[in-house]
Amino acid sequence: MAEWKYAACGYCSTGCSIEVGLNADGKPVASRGVAGVAGVAGVADAEVNRGKLCLKGIFEHELFTSVGRGLILMPRNHLWRHWNCYRQTSQDGVTQECQTVAFLFCQLQVFVHQQAAHAVHG
Repeated sequence: MAEWKYAACGYCSTGCSIEVGLNADGKPVASRGVAGVAGVAGVADAEVNRGKLCLKGIFEHELFTSVGRGLILMPRNHLWRHWNCYRQTSQDGVTQECQTVAFLFCQLQVFVHQQAAHAVHG
């Protein structure tokens, strides 16, 4: 193993701490659980998995090169409709869409807070 890189397991949403082993060519070839990384804030104790991985996490490194893995970003055309309509985009496009959704969500939170305050105080 040429190098180990710290990451959060991407298989499910539990958020286990793992290290992905890279060979001399920089290709992922192994995975292992990690209980903590000295000097990395928030990773001191890895409470979620405490250095252990499930069977899927042990083989996390194989997801990078698995057959049928999507290599193109394909978000839905619309957030709440047309569930089977996807389009190709770039990383910048996805980032912009996420920022837009976050902005709209913040506006909705302000509106709900104002309405709740108006309902309570008249």
